[in-house]
Amino acid sequence: MEQVKRWECNGDMELIVDTKSKYYPFLQELSFIRPLRMLSPAAFAGDKDPLNSNSCHVGWGSIKSDATGDTVECAGITAVSGTGPFMLDSRTPKIVDGETVGDDKVVFQRHPTYWDGVQAIETLIINRYESADDVKAALLNGSLDLV
Repeated sequence: MEQVKRWECNGDMELIVDTKSKYYPFLQELSFIRPLRMLSPAAFAGDKDPLNSNSCHVGWGSIKSDATGDTVECAGITAVSGTGPFMLDSRTPKIVDGETVGDDKVVFQRHPTYWDGVQAIETLIINRYESADDVKAALLNGSLDLV
């Protein structure tokens, strides 16, 4: 936050942030988890109390503020957010021993109103492969286009 000169809320739906200088990765920085992120209130897990309804990763457990002494119980999120050229369509979780450890498949559809124009690719599918041999086989049989 060294780049932030000041910030203010201008009504219920507007946040104004002034930076000290030009800072090209600012929008990207707002999307990172450190430990909190910019997110629609509808995507927060929990009961809307900021100490237990927040966007820090649920696996992080508790985070104690050095400044206030408050403890935040990381609740995670219920939805993803973004402004890119593709929108999340579906995901197939990878489950090991009854626990989700990642995704086996994620499908994105092109964003029809993306600010920089509609993309040529209609559907983007990201598959997880267990081994390099599986990747090689998919490339050779034509079911994988790009590594």
